[in-house]
Amino acid sequence: MERKASFCVPIGTVGKALITVPGLFLDRSKGGTMSTTLYTTSQAADYLQLATSTLEHWRLAGRGPAFVRIGKQVRYRFQDIEAFLNQQLVRA
Repeated sequence: MERKASFCVPIGTVGKALITVPGLFLDRSKGGTMSTTLYTTSQAADYLQLATSTLEHWRLAGRGPAFVRIGKQVRYRFQDIEAFLNQQLVRA
């Protein structure tokens, strides 16, 4: 089985610090396509700079980023978090 080359994807900067997203990796077994890991509610909340309770309330209200339910576990895909952020974009 071939190992996956892991890396962080840069998404922006704050001052001189580069902001990256961990958990994305290149899967060579699928022709070099990008794959993503699943994030817990706590990890997604950290990324969005929100309280975990905010994401929990949004889930119950049918708001917030799309999520995956695996049994009783809730997970968020990176692309769903990004899609949610893009929907929140306000242009002045």
